[in-house]
Amino acid sequence: LFDWLRVLYANLRYQVVMEGLLSEEFASLIGVLTGDSASPDLWNAFMADFCPPKDVDDVVLGGVPLGAIIQADDIALPSLSIAGLQRKMDYTWQYSGVKFLVINMTKTLVMIQGPIPRGICPFTLNGQPVGFTNEYAYVGLTFVSDAPNIFARHYAKKEKAARSVANVLFSLEAFIGALPPLQGKRLYSARVDPHLTSACEVSLDVDMRLLKPLQKIQHTYLQRLIGLNPKAMRAFCFSESGVLPLAYRRIILAVRYLQYVLSREPHHLVACALRECEIMYAAGAPCWLGDLGVVVNRMPINWTRTAWSPLAMDVESASLLIDEITKAAGLHVQDAIDASSKGSLLRGRLHVDENG
Repeated sequence: LFDWLRVLYANLRYQVVMEGLLSEEFASLIGVLTGDSASPDLWNAFMADFCPPKDVDDVVLGGVPLGAIIQADDIALPSLSIAGLQRKMDYTWQYSGVKFLVINMTKTLVMIQGPIPRGICPFTLNGQPVGFTNEYAYVGLTFVSDAPNIFARHYAKKEKAARSVANVLFSLEAFIGALPPLQGKRLYSARVDPHLTSACEVSLDVDMRLLKPLQKIQHTYLQRLIGLNPKAMRAFCFSESGVLPLAYRRIILAVRYLQYVLSREPHHLVACALRECEIMYAAGAPCWLGDLGVVVNRMPINWTRTAWSPLAMDVESASLLIDEITKAAGLHVQDAIDASSKGSLLRGRLHVDENG
């Protein structure tokens, strides 16, 4: 493996593509560059033999025990007991010694869902104590163990990041003048929207209090981009920009994720997680599918529809649901305009489509 890596690094070449233009080939003197998809792939290949022994306290998803979650060099070790987690940590230390890996003790932390029991013995790696935390970010998603919603801190962090990016974008006006709506919309889609929709596939908006700060950023950005008064109807932001209201967009992305999960093979880990969710949903226990049902059925719609159930879904029915949500978003905006005297000039407009 090391000989293969030496050959790879000695012959590694890059080219940059931008707007159809291709740069000259250049060598990378520091190996695989940051952002190269080969970087996590190489780590996955290097750690392909990392497999903690099956444990009686393993988390089980759809009948499949989950020994570890690995994304390149980021490892999470889930366990249902103190002893089980310590056994996995011991295995990880032994494995690292064999593979010549150095564990970053500063970033290595233990999180217990719920309050930390008093008098608990510290977890250790080769005798070194590992600290506890109530907040940790894994693959860009922040989890907390001391709040009713484990994603509460993630909402707050992304709200702060989205506001910062939006302010920077409008600071461009000091150099280029007014930001044109078309270019401003593109910048919104590229730089602001990713923060507003971050992890929305798993962090479903059952608590609207967490979503409202993100919605406010979307409203403020579009109002300023279009030149609307801050007190103007929010519906104008969406009817004049063509941007979907954030709540609907986040639901659509969540249903698309369900569509992706439904298309996976039964042995795929995310398919196992879906089976576990189905078991929990049928038993009336809180779960991702139950939360998805809450946010879908909570949508305001103006046509008769039976309550949506996430059970017995398939890829085709998920596509139909996405179409329904998109339709509901458009009708929600139009109904708000039709119901207000401020929108009298925007009623009954005709738009040219591909058919003329």
